[in-house]
Amino acid sequence: MIAKPRSPAVWSGPAVLILCGLSVAFIDRPLARWLKDNVHDQLETFFKIVTNLGRAELYMVPAALIALWAWQRGRPAVARQALYLFAVMSAAGLVELAVKFLLGRTRPKLWLENGDFSIHPLTHSWAYNSFPSGHSQAAWAAMTALTVLFPRYRWGFIALAVLVALSRVMLTVHWLSDAMAGAWVGFAAAMLLRLVPRFGLDRGRGKTANS
Repeated sequence: MIAKPRSPAVWSGPAVLILCGLSVAFIDRPLARWLKDNVHDQLETFFKIVTNLGRAELYMVPAALIALWAWQRGRPAVARQALYLFAVMSAAGLVELAVKFLLGRTRPKLWLENGDFSIHPLTHSWAYNSFPSGHSQAAWAAMTALTVLFPRYRWGFIALAVLVALSRVMLTVHWLSDAMAGAWVGFAAAMLLRLVPRFGLDRGRGKTANS
């Protein structure tokens, strides 16, 4: 009998890869063109506000400060929770940056302006680091980690992560496939790091051990 994968990060990876491939082939370009032509100013303003919630520092800085405070106050369980969030953000961010640099995919802006739909590996240029979406990655990393820690509020966390990823597509700064890949990187980092014993997380319920 074949054993089931220990984490949804394992079995979801191939599915996301297939979806991204289909999006690149059939959806990314017509969707970007349609959004560029049809998203009105009010909706664009809303998503410009939402997209700022995908900035990694909004979660990493508080996590680091809470961890320091908790250790000083003799609350190791809280410190481990904060360190878990910080580790998830760091790991997901490093993976995202590495893939951006190695792949060098052009952003929708270049295709919309001059038809450039290509890859330029080993580049740091903003115009050529579209895949995966960093904001989507950061939002999904943070919200998945918070869901692990506070499962009671999971639907609110998930809704926020979806909105941030959607905002990157709606503003045509990323392709749909970029947002999907970024979301998976963040999700996978949170699900895999919750298995690290040092963080003391209860894998069954997503709670932190008392000691």
